[in-house]
Amino acid sequence: MQGAALVFWRTENLYEAWNARKQAVQAVLAKLDQVCTAQNVPESVVQRLHAHYTDRLEELGDGPNTRLDTNDSVLENKETTMAAERRLWHDLIAVERNVIITLRKASEISDEVMRDIEQELDLMHARFERSTTG
Repeated sequence: MQGAALVFWRTENLYEAWNARKQAVQAVLAKLDQVCTAQNVPESVVQRLHAHYTDRLEELGDGPNTRLDTNDSVLENKETTMAAERRLWHDLIAVERNVIITLRKASEISDEVMRDIEQELDLMHARFERSTTG
């Protein structure tokens, strides 16, 4: 693919992914409303999960090209909200990983603890890395 065709494909792919995420989150919120009335689930559990998915829906914004600042004009080279969040997650996971390595080198945590935490960080990193390349 070249030039405009590649930009079109990426834009379509971003929109498709955004739309799928939005529909999935909306379905989860509807299911949570049903669970609350039909099953014996503590209200506090439902509220916590509802808050999580409501936040996810808000984070999706109006689409994959949601502007970071409402005063910004929509330009192709502007970073989308989703891309900015992924980039920040990547940076923060690196900071966390560096602290864990420093703690291990100082013998403040065991190898086992370091491996457990690194596995959690690897999973978080894979989640955000996959969503930036897809």
